[in-house]
Amino acid sequence: MPDSPGKTEPTPLVMIASAVAGLRKRCRQALSNGYSIHESADRGDLERGIVGHRPAAVLLDITLPGLGGRAVSRPSRSFGPPPGSSC
Repeated sequence: MPDSPGKTEPTPLVMIASAVAGLRKRCRQALSNGYSIHESADRGDLERGIVGHRPAAVLLDITLPGLGGRAVSRPSRSFGPPPGSSC
């Protein structure tokens, strides 16, 4: 079905999570054309951002303070079920 004239799709949100400001800046610059960006500098920011903003994707520095690499590989119930999930 063709798109309706004048109707635009929402811009996907990407969360960039890194304690390194320069890395967040480079990622933001690379993604700014076509994506909305939300930045997180620590685990608390990351968790609040995921719950509050429900990003389409997360670019994650696995050395983020307060978040070990092993924790990243496990699902987190604190983030809640994915949108549209019956969990």
